Amino acid sequence: MTAAFDDLLARAVARTDYVRCSPFGVGGVGGHKEWLHFCVLAPGLDLLVNFSLSDDVRAGASRGAEHARLTVLVHDREWDGDVDTFSADDVRVAAGRIDLAFGDETCEFRDGAYHVRAWLRERPVAVEFVARPATEPALAPNIPLSDGPPLHWVVVPRLLATERATVGGRTVEFTDALAYHDHNWGHFLWGQDMAWEWGFSLPADPAVPWSLAFVRLTNRARTHALAQGLFLWKRHRQHRVYRERGVAMHPDRTFLRPARVPKIPRVMALLSPDLPTDVPRAVDMVATGDGDELRCRFDAVDLAQVVIPSEAGVGVTVINEVRGTLAVDGSVGGERVAFTGRAIFELLGA
Repeated sequence: MTAAFDDLLARAVARTDYVRCSPFGVGGVGGHKEWLHFCVLAPGLDLLVNFSLSDDVRAGASRGAEHARLTVLVHDREWDGDVDTFSADDVRVAAGRIDLAFGDETCEFRDGAYHVRAWLRERPVAVEFVARPATEPALAPNIPLSDGPPLHWVVVPRLLATERATVGGRTVEFTDALAYHDHNWGHFLWGQDMAWEWGFSLPADPAVPWSLAFVRLTNRARTHALAQGLFLWKRHRQHRVYRERGVAMHPDRTFLRPARVPKIPRVMALLSPDLPTDVPRAVDMVATGDGDELRCRFDAVDLAQVVIPSEAGVGVTVINEVRGTLAVDGSVGGERVAFTGRAIFELLGA
């Protein structure tokens, strides 16, 4: 890539991917959530980092109070990770750009790249990387929810990440590893009538020009789709978008049954013990429109769970982070599209 091209991508990111911040303290409604999510697919390593802010909706909470959480999950032979929380005095957020500090953990967009640094207090996990966008961002605003204001999504499906991750005393260094980033914000409560299925895949061969992401929002029982879309990029540009009836998902009727399901924070395992998951072993997707047909099959390998206390009653909300592979085959605009790649799927539900 040339310096001019990098500058174009940097300006496109700056126009779309910036912290909105909660409007709670300036007359907005409570329940605002915002998070920045990164996945790095390094050789032998899958890494997930999430910086999140959320209005404190507990009775008696001061107006404008927020929770700040850092979630890190890494798969290096096995899963490790945790969720760290931060007091308001330890949090700095600059609205209108990407510039966050949770204690000494930071996420910034500067010099045309995301700079992420994070380590966990109680687990031997530390990560540091610079991720440079290789595609234009896509903005998907006003995704409807069944109960409340809409959700908003910015996605940069392919980045090149360089630096290191240390897990249990073992350091893995990587250069130009394929990575993914998205940014979500909106008003909702954990535990309300909502679920989602989201995922992305990047090709095993970095020379393959295709990048893919999808999202499906449903009611909590997953019986009714509120919105769904499959997004395909070719090189640095978004190439096709398939929405609503142009996307069909067919989960396998058998489920992933690992011997053990890692859960974070670990204390939440007391409220969400190891039970059979409702994560399908495979998901088939078909996207059609204007003569195109794109067939995708996700095969799950294993998973870890992030467990969140409900804000809408008793119980918990479980977010399944699922590792696997995606095989894509079809024709788009008369051109053959075929690749296999590593993939992360995320399923939120009961």
